[in-house]
Amino acid sequence: MLYGEPRANDLGDYNYYHEIFDMRCKTKNLPFEEKVKVLAQKYDKDHLHGYFDAISPEINDLYRWDEIVGWLINAGFENIKRTLPDHPNHHIIARKKLT
Repeated sequence: MLYGEPRANDLGDYNYYHEIFDMRCKTKNLPFEEKVKVLAQKYDKDHLHGYFDAISPEINDLYRWDEIVGWLINAGFENIKRTLPDHPNHHIIARKKLT
């Protein structure tokens, strides 16, 4: 799985990344327990882990599908497919070409 850039046709993707960036800025200097407390006030417990994972990295690179396909082709992969095509992130399977 690689994080995907916001899809041009989905305003929700842009809103999500703005929300994550904003929350990352607000919590980046907080101790672990405080960060969890802030997130728990905003998100329900079923989503808390996912949001904690999303805001915690200092670097969170986003990629376009065509970039990833190019890398895989250059590395000798074929049959490159997204396993969750409607998901904003790229869940990928591919087969290494036999030589």
